Amino acid sequence: MEHFLLFLIILIIILGIYYIYIDKFKKENFNTNDCVSKDLLTLNPYTRCEILGKKKFMIRDLRTKLWLISGQEEGFNKFLPGRFGISLLMSEKPDDYLPLRTVANPNDYLLSTYTGNGIRTVSNPNDIYFIIQVFIFNGYNILGYVYENNKQKYLYIDNNGNISSKNEPSEASIVEIIEI
Repeated sequence: MEHFLLFLIILIIILGIYYIYIDKFKKENFNTNDCVSKDLLTLNPYTRCEILGKKKFMIRDLRTKLWLISGQEEGFNKFLPGRFGISLLMSEKPDDYLPLRTVANPNDYLLSTYTGNGIRTVSNPNDIYFIIQVFIFNGYNILGYVYENNKQKYLYIDNNGNISSKNEPSEASIVEIIEI
């Protein structure tokens, strides 16, 4: 009986040390800012958004204040007033390459139409041509794409939200990137 009582006391001491050590280990390695230690439902919306995906942004023309909106007809997108724009996914290196692709389906890219007067949504485009991306010109963001002959074209948005392609970056509309 004495051996059993001694065994039981030693077992309780070992379990106590184990639980104290594990609790201390958890507190040291998982602080309150660590996303792994929290339940997704207890996070604020911004942190949850960061965990569930990458950074997101919207595009707005600075001059006209029109938002790039997902089109209601046949996959075309437009610049329209009054509401927030389409949510786009930030790339890993936005200073190097920032293609416009949707958050809803990251394989959907925004491409210029062949005539250069529209924006359409295409899943898994097979080459780099016509993919609209953000370029930096004189410190401002402009939209453009690479044309089939490896020339770059740039988008101009008029007061009605109509899009046209220009050959010179100085003729393009300046847009702002609004992170969400």
